[in-house]
Amino acid sequence: MIDTIDSLLYHEITTSERIINFLEKIKEIYPNLLIMINRAFEIINEVPIDAVLLESTISTHDFETKQYILHEKPYEICLKDSIKCYSVDYWHLNDTKMIDKIKNVATNKGYIPLVTDIKLQDLP
Repeated sequence: MIDTIDSLLYHEITTSERIINFLEKIKEIYPNLLIMINRAFEIINEVPIDAVLLESTISTHDFETKQYILHEKPYEICLKDSIKCYSVDYWHLNDTKMIDKIKNVATNKGYIPLVTDIKLQDLP
């Protein structure tokens, strides 16, 4: 998995075209390699990937306030049918009702959901 590949765009380290070319080259050299990226909504349907991890699209953690936040309107992402979609969202592990709600939203969007706390140290 290539984590937060969109950071390269956000910080203007490289261009969308170069990221797309890089991933195409990986697929050319390793055609059987499955590629998953985290985020990169701007180019998600242009890159040769097998799966995407959508992080914090339904809920997230605010590091300043140290609070979990449910997005009023979850992100809408339009993906090619060939891209398998996983999601990871963050919530209090002891709040099973909200975890179930977050998972239901994700499942209804066609995602394979995971809800965990921000520490990522325990299995949900």
